[in-house]
Amino acid sequence: MQIYSDMCFENPIETVIAFDNGSLKHALNKVETLSKKYYLLGYIRYEAKDVFLNKPVKTAQPPTPLPILYFEAYENFKPYHRDENACALFESKPCISFDEYKKAIETIKDHIAQGNTYEVNYTCDWLVTTKAKNDKEVYDTLLKQQTTPYNAYIKNRYETLLSFSPELFFKLEGRKIITKPMKGTIKRGKTKQEDEKNIEFLKNDIKNRAENVMIVDLLRNDLGKIAKTGTVKVPSLFDIETHKTLHQMTSTITAELREDISFYDIFEAIFPCGSITGAPKISTMEIIDRTETGKRNIYCGVIGFISPEK
Repeated sequence: MQIYSDMCFENPIETVIAFDNGSLKHALNKVETLSKKYYLLGYIRYEAKDVFLNKPVKTAQPPTPLPILYFEAYENFKPYHRDENACALFESKPCISFDEYKKAIETIKDHIAQGNTYEVNYTCDWLVTTKAKNDKEVYDTLLKQQTTPYNAYIKNRYETLLSFSPELFFKLEGRKIITKPMKGTIKRGKTKQEDEKNIEFLKNDIKNRAENVMIVDLLRNDLGKIAKTGTVKVPSLFDIETHKTLHQMTSTITAELREDISFYDIFEAIFPCGSITGAPKISTMEIIDRTETGKRNIYCGVIGFISPEK
């Protein structure tokens, strides 16, 4: 069983998997072909970026190698209703020490001072333990706390993925591509007055606006590689999206794709999303690879849902 948003998918008719540089393009072409008739749900690992940089893909290798792309195709779906009684408890702790974290931040600041990057999206792993009876109870518990349009539960023979990301990497409407990066965050207020005050601060904060516009410029440049001349536009800048626990600043960039552009071409041009790397993208990803202690894997990759109706 797989879940995306409020849809539940079972009994896939076909599975598409890629493990390395040589198989990723074929897999994306297969996904594109299947998308004309079927629903598809799956993911691409962050480390797939190396394919588009003509570098060997390096992923964490447990006893069973993990795919860099995994999609399942379905003929139909049914509505998904979460278990309202799910109530899993969690304990979490960082996988690095504060001294290691501090050292990484100082390293990034040095790179900024040297002009190697303007903005780095640094991440670190956390270990979460629970006594929940299964991963589905974990998903339903978290779903009550953070429902977004892009919730996903994906379980296969390799791994289980629970995602509650509110961010849209891109969507296609015919030959129109829409990206909506998030950059700029503030917590919800305890009162209506405090909430409104936080929104106003986020809207006008110079640092958050600067971070956001850097990524907008990066994505405009990425889309320019695959767009018809003169069609890259920014119809909306510095919008505020409100979620249960926080406010996010988003912007919207659109373009019309050239007729010769395939799924693979799109990913080659814009993957991974600049909001989870920083800018400039290539040099910043190199800094991330050297500074972060673990592999990002599916986190900071992308979850994909494709409908034959759209």
